Amino acid sequence: MNNYISSLVISCVLISSNISYAQNADVMPQNLINAPGVFNFNTASSITGNRTRIEYDRDGDGTADEITTTTYDANGNRTREEREQNGVTTSIRKTSYFNSILCLDLGEGLVHKLQVVIPESGVWRFALCGSTFQNVLALSSSDYCDSTLFYASDGCSNGDASVDIRLEQEGTYYLTVAGKGETDKGDYNLEITRLQGLDAPSIEKEMISIYPNPARNQITVSSSITVGSYRIFNTLGEQVLNGNLISPSINIEALNSGSYFLMLDDKNSNQTYHKKFIK
Repeated sequence: MNNYISSLVISCVLISSNISYAQNADVMPQNLINAPGVFNFNTASSITGNRTRIEYDRDGDGTADEITTTTYDANGNRTREEREQNGVTTSIRKTSYFNSILCLDLGEGLVHKLQVVIPESGVWRFALCGSTFQNVLALSSSDYCDSTLFYASDGCSNGDASVDIRLEQEGTYYLTVAGKGETDKGDYNLEITRLQGLDAPSIEKEMISIYPNPARNQITVSSSITVGSYRIFNTLGEQVLNGNLISPSINIEALNSGSYFLMLDDKNSNQTYHKKFIK
């Protein structure tokens, strides 16, 4: 039986290419999640299509009495609406958005970007089980559309994305929820849970360990998962080595001294695991 000490469930809707949250400098961003807790998000969509101007001739004299002009950004979000009556501007409405439409490196579908505040280190589960569309999850410590910490395209029994990861530090992380395909959008439940008790030890067995660390000429990867390929990145996010993990050892003799991130792809679950090491 699962034994959880804290969890967070978020219900969201991804409904159009203009899904976004309005950003207001005077309030806390609506995409910020302070775990643990339960939050319900009501996403907002701007007008789709290409309607940029509306003219009203209320008295029928052939001259527009009221004109509304609309401006969109490159993602189709309505950013400005200006209304004019009898040649006089009566109102201007501006809206800014934190969401981009796509993260093509993750999937072809629409995305939501969430800041997740993790209160303590430990083994955490991120899951989209029970969503209404095919989805992927990616987590980074630095930016959205980035899978430096993990990438998951399944893991739940129904094929939705789910991943367990040890986060070594508390703080704010950047989570991207995306549709796998171009038409994948809809309702999703995001559950973020800190595991302990019977769960954490079993998760630890699945996790990647690297030795020696620090290393000189090679590192050895130990894990019970079936690792396919590997990629190594420097602290600038540049890929410096990659290949198929045919043997447990990876030659790093060509790398300069410093810190690196090893990313390993699980052939069975399509999840990507992340581990830091030092040379």
